[in-house]
This record gives sequence, C-alpha cells and structure tokens, in this order.
Amino acid sequence: MLGLTTLGLIHTAISLVALVSGIWALARDKQIVLANRLGKLYLVTTVLTAATGLVIFEHGGFRIGHLFAILTLAVVALGTVAATSSLFGRASRYIQATCYSSTILLHMITGIAETLTRLPPDAPLITASNASIFKGIISALVLLFLVGLTFQLRRLRARSSRKSDRIFHSLKIPRISGLARTAHATYRKPTSLHRVSRSIQLTGGWSNAAAESLAA
Repeated sequence: MLGLTTLGLIHTAISLVALVSGIWALARDKQIVLANRLGKLYLVTTVLTAATGLVIFEHGGFRIGHLFAILTLAVVALGTVAATSSLFGRASRYIQATCYSSTILLHMITGIAETLTRLPPDAPLITASNASIFKGIISALVLLFLVGLTFQLRRLRARSSRKSDRIFHSLKIPRISGLARTAHATYRKPTSLHRVSRSIQLTGGWSNAAAESLAA
C-alpha cells in the first residue's frame, strides 16, 4: 500500500494519532502539557513515531528523515526535563512550551514531505524536478509555528503575572497598613499615664512657684 512496508504502515498510523492529539491539545489547552492525558498521548505517540522512523531504511542509508527523528527525540527529552524538574528555574514553562510545540512543526514537515512525495501513487505532487515548491511550504509552516509560539509564550507570561498578583494580594497588605496607621495614631495620642505624669509635673511647678513667693 503506497509503497509502505508493514513497519512503515505502523509508523504512519502512530504519527497520525500523534498529530491529531497534538493539534487537539493546542486547540483545547492552548499548549501541550505533560500533566494531562491528551498531552501524554501526544508525547508517547511522538516518541514512538520518531523511534520507528529511525529503523526505516527504505531508500538505504541515513537520510533527512532520520535526522528529524533524532531531533524530535532530543526536543521531547529537553521539554520533559523542563516539565518535571526545576533545572531551568522560572524559564521551565517557556522551554517546555517551545520544545513540545516545536515537535508539531517537525511532524508537519516530515508528514507533508512523505505525503506529497507519495501521492498520488502514479504521479506524486512533488518530485526531484519541482522539489523547490517544498521550500515555500516549509517557510509557511515555520511562520505559522512562530506566530503560534509567540501567542503561547505571551499567554504563559500573562498567567504568571496574574498568579503573582494573587499571591501579592493574599498577603493582605492593606490590613497591615491599617495596623501601622493605628499604631501610629496610638503613639501620638496621649494615654492616661501620660496625662497623670503631665499633671504631676504641672502641680510640682505651681508648688515651687508658690514656695518662692512666700519666701520672698
């Protein structure tokens, strides 16, 4: 079928599951995350797609498809490290989003290349004579990826800012300020002890003045 071996058919079927689940995750969650089932399904099938792609040598030798498979595995590994550890600190969420989303780009490039060079079976759309067409397709895919990634990173930054604001407001800063104002007012307001002390001082002053007058 379409010149594919049994392994090639398995590879293609798994890659279709990965691509559909990845696009679904982006549409639903606006990003691919390891924390939910859809994200896990995408990442597992992506790894399987790359792994099966590495052992396909239909045209003999190491080809560009094998390089893309290795790159996919490396990017998934980096994104998973960012998602499951604090190695990258506050940049982890951005590295995870960039890595996982870039695997969609790799899926699209290899998938479209395989499709256009095989279909239709008797006269593929892209051959060696018009391979330059594929450059425009890759450029469009890269541009679409950059636009989507920019949206993702801006959204993550906005969510991080809102989270910081909630933490700040949870400290109840206005209440602390109110306590400070109360303490300041209490400090300035004379207490009963202060008034008694002041009365004794005034009484002592009057007594001294009266004694001096009598002595004179």
